[in-house]
Amino acid sequence: MAELSWTRRVNPMHEEETKTARLVTSAIDPAEVIAAVADPASGATVVFLGTVREMTGDRRTEFLVYECYAEMAEKVMADLERQACERWPLQGCRIVHRLGRLDPAEISVAIAVSSPHRREAFAAGSWIIDEFKRVVPIWKQENWGDGSSEWVHHGECCGHHGAAAHPLHTDATDDAPRNDSHHDCEHLQATSQIVGGEVSRD
Repeated sequence: MAELSWTRRVNPMHEEETKTARLVTSAIDPAEVIAAVADPASGATVVFLGTVREMTGDRRTEFLVYECYAEMAEKVMADLERQACERWPLQGCRIVHRLGRLDPAEISVAIAVSSPHRREAFAAGSWIIDEFKRVVPIWKQENWGDGSSEWVHHGECCGHHGAAAHPLHTDATDDAPRNDSHHDCEHLQATSQIVGGEVSRD
């Protein structure tokens, strides 16, 4: 998984510097994301994988193109990780988003959190993806099977309006950003899994 860039933070649980929020330009490896949050003190690891979906209603997606302000996006992603670690007792937290062209079924975003107990891990993972889509300045270009295309902020399809329209693609053509609350969320499918031995009724 080739790195485009990354930020560093101090893990509040271990007080050591670790690579965290990352933007990448090649395929995301879920095993790497899980390994990044592995900790002997954790009983649960929750993973969210957002993937490119081929069909939205009766429209077929050929591919997506993701762009962002890397420096700003990294700062916001790192801040989300920090907030999650402050709100829940997490042992690890990892956010990775892919940029560039993605075809159907490819992973666009991966989020992993580990915690001693499953409830906190699920709550943190759910909060992170919701906030990520709302505030991180990443835009995607929808490239449809009929040859048309359009730019949208990845939160617009969910009715979130935390980030501005793509500043480089604002002409009134097929490439113009839109606000369509009925459009399915970022062509994402969620995959959640628990890794670990958590069996208590916490």
